[in-house]
Amino acid sequence: MDAMSSKTSLRNASVAEVRQSDSERTAQPEEFDLDQLAAEPSPPPDGGFRAWLVVLGAFGLAVASGGYFLAWGTFQAFYQGDFLSKNSASAIAWIGSTQYALTFMPGLISGRLFDLGYTKQTLMIASALMTICNFLVAECKSYYQVFLSQGLLLGITAGLMYVPRIVIATHWFNRKRPVVQAIISMGSAVGGMIYPIMFRQLEPKIGFRWTMRTFAFLNTGLCLFGIFSLKTRTPPPTHLPRLFALRGVLTSRAYLAYVAATFLAYLGLFTPLTYLTVRAEAIGIPTSLAFYLIPIVNGMTIFGRLSCGAVANKLGSLNLTIASTLLTVASIFAWAYVTSPAAYIAISCLYGFASGGFLGLFVVPTAHMGPVIDTGRRNGFQSTILSFGALIGPPISGAIQVSQKSFSIVGIYAGSVVIGSIACMVLAKRLQIGHVVRGRF
Repeated sequence: MDAMSSKTSLRNASVAEVRQSDSERTAQPEEFDLDQLAAEPSPPPDGGFRAWLVVLGAFGLAVASGGYFLAWGTFQAFYQGDFLSKNSASAIAWIGSTQYALTFMPGLISGRLFDLGYTKQTLMIASALMTICNFLVAECKSYYQVFLSQGLLLGITAGLMYVPRIVIATHWFNRKRPVVQAIISMGSAVGGMIYPIMFRQLEPKIGFRWTMRTFAFLNTGLCLFGIFSLKTRTPPPTHLPRLFALRGVLTSRAYLAYVAATFLAYLGLFTPLTYLTVRAEAIGIPTSLAFYLIPIVNGMTIFGRLSCGAVANKLGSLNLTIASTLLTVASIFAWAYVTSPAAYIAISCLYGFASGGFLGLFVVPTAHMGPVIDTGRRNGFQSTILSFGALIGPPISGAIQVSQKSFSIVGIYAGSVVIGSIACMVLAKRLQIGHVVRGRF
């Protein structure tokens, strides 16, 4: 009898433990191991027709979105001298800075959509909206119309494209990832060369409206090619951490320091490019030549992107990002003070080369700070934060220039905040690998 009673008690206790265990699992949120989720059926191929077709599609999207916006200095100069001439330089700069910011601001959302496997759907929506916005810009006649269509709506559409086109390479490349990212980012530089030249040649002949419509047709073709060529290699996971569950890599001190670094970089990095044509004309460079400085500078970024991307595996992507940003700071200070036309052109080319190294590599360290399966969220979070630097940086520079009547203080402001960016990069490296000078990362 005692034995039967003992067995019954043990059985009841076991049932109670199972029920308690089930209730605990129900009450507590499930914790995901990102390293376990990141397991892939096979390593990235690091090449092949399908992989390079993806790179080509991402390159085309970079031309259509990033390159279009790198040409903003051309629009800034045109609007200041044409139908927006009654508005201040700082007010017009808000259009361009809104573009810059919204290219990155939706990153957290578009990055999560990428992680969940909605890449093509996101690109289809963004491409349709971009086509509509381009045709709307052609009909603009006032400041608020340009701001809404070219600044706000066009910026949002580019933001939906940004994270997919930079993260897609992580699915197909590992060892070659830095040079592939440099090639994709080079699309922005190529677009930054093409659009100013097209604008300069077409606008006097066919007018502003048909010039913008020509841009719309070109961008639509590039976007359609990107939709058909971009393809993720691994299926989306069945479970992912919640979008705003800031644990794991999002609470990594090294990652957060690096996010702060890119925010500060974008706060000052685009100041010379925004006012490149305006300052060139102010020191006596003919308008016919000043207009071509933006494509020249964007062309120089190609050499910076490719040269840094080619040696990043040997020297470390973050190491080269720090070095190129240091050179960018020197060129920003020189740009603000130089008065000779020949020296101005030379310094502008140096700025293009140096900033190209940063722009081609700054997303690579982020990809190495966690598993592939969560890359979209990491890059998206970073993009959203740095977008605020892109938003307020050029207007702050414009306001300083208006109040001081000089670009000297503008250069001091822009260079100083980029120095802060370098300090945060060095801190991120120290937190990530334990060294500042030694170590490849």
